[in-house]
Amino acid sequence: MPIRKDLKPLYPANWKQLSTDLKAKAGWECQGCGMPQYGLAFWDEGLGRYQLIKGNRFYDQLEYTESYKSAIAAKQHLEQWCDYPNKLIIIVLTVAHLDHDPTNNDPSNLRVLCGRCHLQYDEPHHRANRVRNARCGKTIDMFEP
Repeated sequence: MPIRKDLKPLYPANWKQLSTDLKAKAGWECQGCGMPQYGLAFWDEGLGRYQLIKGNRFYDQLEYTESYKSAIAAKQHLEQWCDYPNKLIIIVLTVAHLDHDPTNNDPSNLRVLCGRCHLQYDEPHHRANRVRNARCGKTIDMFEP
């Protein structure tokens, strides 16, 4: 999850290394759903969740790749040669601040989550912010550059 430009000064200078260390300690897997970093998945309507692609020999060779570029190549190969019912996504791990305070980098306050789990965890916080900002007449684009 990209850090908003206005919040960047709140993160420590070593945030990239800190978050990488946390991901490695978590075994490069989401601590919410268990999806691996750079895993390929598709949305399964029946289960109501993302399904990791397994059983494809080409993909199995790249299953726990440490390279985003390799994951992109595998995704392009599968999209070209395999028929999946929904769009394929690449799982990217993030680090969530459980108390929503980017200055609190105590390990007990940080959790490694995939983008979907991170958004689900933050959703009540984002909803409360939207309500508060609407009352103040403010609108904020969380994805602004």
